[in-house]
Amino acid sequence: MRHTTRFVLTALASLLCVAPFAHSEIIDDQQLIEAFRENPYRAAAGHCPYEAPSSFSDTRAPWGYKSVYISYFGRHGSRFQGGMSVFSDVCPLLDDLAARGLLTPCGDSLRRDLQLMWDLHKGGMEGMLTVKGGREHKGIAQRLCKRVPRVFRQRKSRKVCFTSTKVPRCIESMGYFASEINGFSNKLECSMDVGFKYPDCFEGPDLVKVREIVRHYEDSLLAAAGNIPSLAERLFTNTEEITGDFLFRIFKAAAGAADLDVSINPLRFFTPEELLIFNSIRNIHFCAAYGCYGPTRDNVMKHAYPYAMLFIKDADDALAGNGHCADFRFAHDKQLGPIMSLLDLEPYGIYTSVSASHNQFATWKYLSMATNLQAIFYRKRKSEVLVKFLCNERETTIPSLKAVNTYYYKWSDVREHILRRMGAWKELPSYYYDYLQEKAALICQLQQNEAAGFYFWTDQHYPANTRHAAPAIAYLQEACSPRMVFTGGDAIDNAPDYNPALAQYIQDLARARGMAGLYALRGNHDFTSYTGQYKPEIGERKTLSQWETAGVLSFLRSPGMVSDPSDPYSCYGYIDKAGIRYIFLDTTDDVVDNT
Repeated sequence: MRHTTRFVLTALASLLCVAPFAHSEIIDDQQLIEAFRENPYRAAAGHCPYEAPSSFSDTRAPWGYKSVYISYFGRHGSRFQGGMSVFSDVCPLLDDLAARGLLTPCGDSLRRDLQLMWDLHKGGMEGMLTVKGGREHKGIAQRLCKRVPRVFRQRKSRKVCFTSTKVPRCIESMGYFASEINGFSNKLECSMDVGFKYPDCFEGPDLVKVREIVRHYEDSLLAAAGNIPSLAERLFTNTEEITGDFLFRIFKAAAGAADLDVSINPLRFFTPEELLIFNSIRNIHFCAAYGCYGPTRDNVMKHAYPYAMLFIKDADDALAGNGHCADFRFAHDKQLGPIMSLLDLEPYGIYTSVSASHNQFATWKYLSMATNLQAIFYRKRKSEVLVKFLCNERETTIPSLKAVNTYYYKWSDVREHILRRMGAWKELPSYYYDYLQEKAALICQLQQNEAAGFYFWTDQHYPANTRHAAPAIAYLQEACSPRMVFTGGDAIDNAPDYNPALAQYIQDLARARGMAGLYALRGNHDFTSYTGQYKPEIGERKTLSQWETAGVLSFLRSPGMVSDPSDPYSCYGYIDKAGIRYIFLDTTDDVVDNT
């Protein structure tokens, strides 16, 4: 029985059972067919070259707000295929079929195109950036400079930091981008960092496991597609030996032609309807590995945690006045997809299924070559900092977060949103509030008489305290508004054991609500206990006698403090010889009222 392409599409539709999802933009099959008719290389999904917006208009920031800082994360640009097997699995077989006279004129033309592409990859070019990839990044940088020129013309913030993985195509992408930024103003202080300074931020999902999860779906789609007789008959004089898997491998090899920027078009032999079939197969891989495919999405997002904390820290440091006007980072789809999923950016916030992947999350639109995430920060004197996100240079929203003005969000809200998505922020239990309200009132009373000095929030014991430290500190910060705060103790010492990239994890958590003047102290704090005994477990620090000589310590137990029953002196406070009171906060899980 002879099949038709229409029959294959009908079978696919039955298998896929596409259902609408209100959270995202739905692109139905007919719209996709038209999109592939306009540009067939969109069917390559995540290997599609970058499509820059032909024009854009920015929603005006609220009155008085001006752009001050950019945090950027970008995928490398268009590249050569990652391995020679893409061609070695196809071209020799096509040569054999040609020798046996089994190729049509169309099939032979396609064979020559693929051979040319294979030749271009020889000599160690696989995985390297192409000329087109360089142009993509130069163009993105040029448009960014025109979009927010003020950021690069500030008097006190002129530092621009570029960071890349050690993969050559990422380094080259960074170089093309940096050349345009550096050329925009000769007053910028640009620096580059290549390699694994932030190794965890460049780790991606386990693709082997992802392939195992989606393999049976891909096989089902190929089975539904059969051998796509119309395509097979267009390329081969005898289709008995041609399988759907072989046609799919031909498609994957041909789909990389646009990245090479050469004057051939091997996808001209595929109809838009056929491209839809192959795209539906290709798209699920990128969704599962880097995007919003339900069964893998939560695991994918976990790979963004270190970068999310780095994103918060770099932005806070820049806003606090470290001189940075922009931080640019260059890596891969396996880093960019997870961070956009963690942020819950439209349309990454969906949980798509295999049945809806190609309709709900078209990776040629959202995770193509040179995909970029731009966070632009805006400041107004004595007002909250705002941030706007651009996905591939287009304003985008966080549907789960309330905006101040369409695309503009409070930076404090975004911080807390990220931490909640990571599970690093929880609402405080009622017994915390009972204790903290009393302490906040006491601290505010003390502030009236002791205007100088600082506060030291200590003993957070993260992660043992099930992540209550951050909201506890935030509560006291907001209630008391101290000018200067230190945080330290076991939390800082233990953080590297929890995650090597988060040595100052508690500091970052506490700063999630925008507290100014917050600093992390390393080292054990237990020498400040009521007994006055110095406990030299971890790190280098002053001895007790040195502290006393410096006129710092004169112990006074603070009544009514929450304490761990197993260690009655785990919470404490003291007044120094200058009459300044220091409050120590314990947020361990076993807190009880020890009055």
